[in-house]
Amino acid sequence: MDGETITAITVTATVNIVTIVSMIYYLKGKVETMEKSLNQRINDLRDSLNKRIDDIYRVLNKDITTVNK
Repeated sequence: MDGETITAITVTATVNIVTIVSMIYYLKGKVETMEKSLNQRINDLRDSLNKRIDDIYRVLNKDITTVNK
């Protein structure tokens, strides 16, 4: 192999490595964004369920108070 071939192979390999590293960082950012979004959805669902449970408890407590009177 002559010098030009070795240089071409080296440049190609370097470009491929840089592309792969860039893709890894891009995907890492996507995963972090998805994780934050999922955590927010879970927290919203938890809040909603807690509100529903509180509503049910209030209704049942009201009914029990009414029966006791």
